[in-house]
Amino acid sequence: MKKISNLFLILLISFMFQGCATLLLFTGTVVGGAYVANEIEDDYNGDAGEFVKDKSNKAYNAITGD
Repeated sequence: MKKISNLFLILLISFMFQGCATLLLFTGTVVGGAYVANEIEDDYNGDAGEFVKDKSNKAYNAITGD
């Protein structure tokens, strides 16, 4: 496990010095957006409003401890 995290750190540093940090951030944004779109389609039948309402309620409950 230690070797994998060291390898990841080395790759991240090398990408940053090569100017690929923007590409990594963009890729993460695209992957995250695709994950959310897939979750909305699968779990909420395409209703983005219901998705936002559910996630907001969960976040509120986590913050307030309800």
